[in-house]
Amino acid sequence: MVRQHNATDKRYNEIVMSTQAARKDKGQSPGTFDVAASTVVLNVLGYREDGEWVALALEMDLCGYGRTFGEALQELKDLVATQIHFAQLKGQSDLVWKPAEAVWFERFADARRERLNALVQHREPSDPSYDVAGLILPPSHSLGLEGAQFVPVET
Repeated sequence: MVRQHNATDKRYNEIVMSTQAARKDKGQSPGTFDVAASTVVLNVLGYREDGEWVALALEMDLCGYGRTFGEALQELKDLVATQIHFAQLKGQSDLVWKPAEAVWFERFADARRERLNALVQHREPSDPSYDVAGLILPPSHSLGLEGAQFVPVET
Protein backbone atom coordinates (compact mmCIF):
# COMPACT_ATOMS: atom_id res chain seq x y z
CA MET A 1 0.00 0.00 0.00
CA VAL A 2 1.44 3.36 -1.01
CA ARG A 3 0.61 6.26 1.23
CA GLN A 4 -0.17 9.52 -0.48
CA HIS A 5 1.25 12.68 1.02
CA ASN A 6 -1.00 15.61 1.61
CA ALA A 7 -0.80 19.10 3.11
CA THR A 8 -1.20 17.70 6.64
CA ASP A 9 1.80 15.41 6.16
CA LYS A 10 3.84 18.32 4.84
CA ARG A 11 2.90 20.52 7.82
CA TYR A 12 3.70 17.67 10.22
CA ASN A 13 7.13 17.23 8.65
CA GLU A 14 7.79 20.98 8.90
CA ILE A 15 6.93 20.95 12.61
CA VAL A 16 9.08 17.89 13.27
CA MET A 17 12.01 19.43 11.43
CA SER A 18 11.70 22.79 13.23
CA THR A 19 11.40 21.04 16.61
CA GLN A 20 14.44 18.90 15.88
CA ALA A 21 16.41 21.96 14.79
CA ALA A 22 15.45 23.85 17.96
CA ARG A 23 16.54 20.90 20.14
CA LYS A 24 19.81 20.64 18.23
CA ASP A 25 20.44 24.38 18.81
CA LYS A 26 19.94 23.78 22.56
CA GLY A 27 22.30 20.79 22.49
CA GLN A 28 19.47 18.30 23.01
CA SER A 29 18.93 15.11 21.08
CA PRO A 30 16.20 15.43 18.43
CA GLY A 31 12.90 13.72 19.25
CA THR A 32 13.49 13.51 23.00
CA PHE A 33 11.55 14.90 25.91
CA ASP A 34 13.04 16.36 29.05
CA VAL A 35 12.67 13.82 31.84
CA ALA A 36 14.27 13.45 35.23
CA ALA A 37 14.22 10.26 37.26
CA SER A 38 13.38 10.30 40.96
CA THR A 39 11.70 13.68 40.88
CA VAL A 40 8.43 14.77 42.43
CA VAL A 41 6.23 17.01 40.32
CA LEU A 42 3.29 18.83 41.85
CA ASN A 43 0.31 19.44 39.60
CA VAL A 44 -0.58 23.13 39.52
CA LEU A 45 -3.88 24.56 38.35
CA GLY A 46 -3.90 28.23 37.42
CA TYR A 47 -7.16 30.14 37.37
CA ARG A 48 -8.45 33.70 37.56
CA GLU A 49 -10.19 34.85 40.72
CA ASP A 50 -11.16 38.40 41.64
CA GLY A 51 -8.97 39.89 38.92
CA GLU A 52 -5.78 38.01 39.78
CA TRP A 53 -4.20 34.65 39.05
CA VAL A 54 -4.19 31.82 41.55
CA ALA A 55 -1.68 28.95 41.29
CA LEU A 56 -2.99 25.97 43.28
CA ALA A 57 -0.63 23.07 44.08
CA LEU A 58 -3.14 20.24 44.10
CA GLU A 59 -1.18 17.75 46.22
CA MET A 60 -0.47 20.30 48.95
CA ASP A 61 -3.56 22.55 48.77
CA LEU A 62 -1.34 25.65 48.73
CA CYS A 63 -2.05 28.76 46.66
CA GLY A 64 0.16 31.48 45.27
CA TYR A 65 -1.30 34.73 43.93
CA GLY A 66 -0.17 37.26 41.35
CA ARG A 67 -1.05 39.61 38.52
CA THR A 68 0.06 36.89 36.08
CA PHE A 69 0.15 33.11 36.25
CA GLY A 70 3.95 33.33 36.32
CA GLU A 71 3.88 35.61 39.37
CA ALA A 72 1.43 33.30 41.11
CA LEU A 73 3.70 30.32 40.34
CA GLN A 74 6.70 32.13 41.80
CA GLU A 75 4.85 32.86 45.02
CA LEU A 76 3.66 29.25 45.12
CA LYS A 77 7.24 27.98 44.72
CA ASP A 78 8.27 29.98 47.77
CA LEU A 79 5.30 28.70 49.79
CA VAL A 80 5.97 25.08 48.83
CA ALA A 81 9.64 25.37 49.79
CA THR A 82 8.71 26.94 53.12
CA GLN A 83 6.08 24.28 53.86
CA ILE A 84 8.50 21.46 53.05
CA HIS A 85 11.20 23.00 55.23
CA PHE A 86 8.72 23.42 58.10
CA ALA A 87 7.66 19.76 57.77
CA GLN A 88 11.33 18.73 57.81
CA LEU A 89 11.98 20.75 60.97
CA LYS A 90 8.96 19.17 62.65
CA GLY A 91 9.77 15.71 61.27
CA GLN A 92 6.15 15.41 60.09
CA SER A 93 5.67 14.49 56.44
CA ASP A 94 1.90 14.72 56.87
CA LEU A 95 2.36 18.52 56.96
CA VAL A 96 3.22 18.35 53.25
CA TRP A 97 0.71 16.02 51.60
CA LYS A 98 -2.71 17.57 52.03
CA PRO A 99 -4.64 17.23 48.76
CA ALA A 100 -7.02 19.91 47.55
CA GLU A 101 -10.71 19.09 47.12
CA ALA A 102 -11.55 16.65 44.31
CA VAL A 103 -13.23 19.33 42.21
CA TRP A 104 -9.83 21.03 41.72
CA PHE A 105 -8.27 17.81 40.44
CA GLU A 106 -11.17 17.51 37.98
CA ARG A 107 -10.67 21.10 36.77
CA PHE A 108 -6.94 20.43 36.39
CA ALA A 109 -7.66 17.33 34.28
CA ASP A 110 -10.07 19.31 32.09
CA ALA A 111 -7.64 22.23 31.66
CA ARG A 112 -4.73 19.90 30.87
CA ARG A 113 -6.84 17.99 28.35
CA GLU A 114 -7.85 21.28 26.68
CA ARG A 115 -4.17 22.40 26.55
CA LEU A 116 -3.17 19.13 24.88
CA ASN A 117 -6.06 19.34 22.40
CA ALA A 118 -5.12 22.93 21.54
CA LEU A 119 -1.51 21.87 21.02
CA VAL A 120 -2.49 19.06 18.67
CA GLN A 121 -4.96 21.27 16.78
CA HIS A 122 -2.53 24.24 16.46
CA ARG A 123 -4.83 26.67 18.24
CA GLU A 124 -5.06 28.62 21.45
CA PRO A 125 -6.90 26.99 24.38
CA SER A 126 -10.60 27.82 24.39
CA ASP A 127 -10.63 29.07 27.99
CA PRO A 128 -7.70 31.38 28.77
CA SER A 129 -8.86 31.78 32.38
CA TYR A 130 -7.32 28.38 33.23
CA ASP A 131 -3.74 27.19 32.88
CA VAL A 132 -1.69 24.23 34.11
CA ALA A 133 1.88 23.69 35.20
CA GLY A 134 4.10 21.13 36.84
CA LEU A 135 6.18 22.29 39.79
CA ILE A 136 9.30 20.14 40.04
CA LEU A 137 10.48 19.74 43.60
CA PRO A 138 14.24 19.87 43.94
CA PRO A 139 16.10 17.58 46.34
CA SER A 140 15.66 18.79 49.92
CA HIS A 141 19.25 19.99 50.16
CA SER A 142 18.67 22.46 47.31
CA LEU A 143 15.45 24.08 48.50
CA GLY A 144 17.47 27.14 49.47
CA LEU A 145 16.31 27.17 53.08
CA GLU A 146 19.38 25.80 54.83
CA GLY A 147 19.90 27.69 58.05
CA ALA A 148 16.42 29.21 57.91
CA GLN A 149 14.62 29.27 61.20
CA PHE A 150 11.01 29.75 62.15
CA VAL A 151 10.64 32.32 64.86
CA PRO A 152 7.60 32.23 67.14
CA VAL A 153 5.41 35.30 66.93
CA GLU A 154 4.44 36.82 70.23
CA THR A 155 0.81 37.83 70.51
